[in-house]
Amino acid sequence: MKNDSNETSNDLLTEIAVAYYQDGATQEEISKKFGVSRAKIGRLLKQARDEGIVEITVKYHPVYSAKIEQRLIERFGIKRALIALDQPDEESQRNQVGGLVSNYLAQTLRGGTVVTVGQGRNVSAVAHHMGVISPRDCKFVCGIGGIHPRGGRFNADHICRQLAKKYGGTSENALCAGVR
Repeated sequence: MKNDSNETSNDLLTEIAVAYYQDGATQEEISKKFGVSRAKIGRLLKQARDEGIVEITVKYHPVYSAKIEQRLIERFGIKRALIALDQPDEESQRNQVGGLVSNYLAQTLRGGTVVTVGQGRNVSAVAHHMGVISPRDCKFVCGIGGIHPRGGRFNADHICRQLAKKYGGTSENALCAGVR
């Protein structure tokens, strides 16, 4: 260990971090091994976090999500809020959002419901989420004007068609249908 230096080597920080976070050694055990105070080990573990050697991720429990949902409902006066927990990468996050919304729609859509649809990757993930869904007589209306060419996976018109196909409903473009 370096003497009173403010800068500790990454190797030492890594060794201490592995002993504590992976091997389960206590700060007291690590302090004895390295011949320094337990307080110094605590400071070194903080330094390892500050320097990015250690990254701590909290995985939220569904009960925590329910509390967040309830706060959103109360704060904004909405009927329902869906919370997608943090995922390790963008695609996994998008898939979780798509699954949450798709399952919510499968549970709540009734015949005669009209759904206005936006565009983008997250909205597209809902339309393309796999799952067995019983048909409903719903109408999906493009909330963003204009007809886009087929194959534009992230545009509202394409997403409307995909949702109509998935839920057994119909699709309309708001401008073409005269909806205002």
